Amino acid sequence: MWIAYTACVAACPTQNNAVADCKLSENSIVTSCAPSPSPYDSELFLDRWCMPVYDTLDPSIQEKYNNVVGTFGLDDLDMYARDIRLSWKAYLICLFSVFVLIFFWNLMLNMFAEILAWISIFLVGAGLCALGFLVKYYADENYPEDDTTGKWLNRGSYVLWALTGIYVLAVLCSYSAIKISVKVLRVAAKVIMSNLRMIIVPVVGIVTIVVWIIFFAYSMLWLMSCGEMVSN
Repeated sequence: MWIAYTACVAACPTQNNAVADCKLSENSIVTSCAPSPSPYDSELFLDRWCMPVYDTLDPSIQEKYNNVVGTFGLDDLDMYARDIRLSWKAYLICLFSVFVLIFFWNLMLNMFAEILAWISIFLVGAGLCALGFLVKYYADENYPEDDTTGKWLNRGSYVLWALTGIYVLAVLCSYSAIKISVKVLRVAAKVIMSNLRMIIVPVVGIVTIVVWIIFFAYSMLWLMSCGEMVSN
């Protein structure tokens, strides 16, 4: 759909050089390279597309352009790429921190697997119960007794307390299975600690997929910008 509205230019058009040696495709819906209703500045996007500078567009078409770009998300993509390029140090720090946390978490599982498991189970149940009290308190403080929203919030708190009860019963019924699972966690932590290279495996997979997607998207933009190939 975009190809029908595109044109090839020698350089991205500006307010001082609006046409910039423009060439139209035979099947293009655009019949003139003259900017309408007025000249505007543009900037190169991913070394292939000339995207208008929003502030220099005529007010009558700013909303239309914003809707088109918002639909395709090219302005967001350009912003994300720029943010990643400028914040690469922060990403490296986060990546290093994740590996450190993984190491210490596995070390703690190796030493205190049973304690950590029961603390996690307790925190989930306590969180559900506390959330019920929070919803109940919010309803009582912000809505009158006969208010419909307040009634629904009160019912929501009762549902949360019922879920807490079911959760406690499920934990009690699964006590033996939980103890077996804790031992499995301890063994898994020992395996990871004895072979830390296993931590890198999912990271390599994710990086490979991301690089492939970026390469695919970049190649697709180049192919789209070629328009219709005609042999002379």
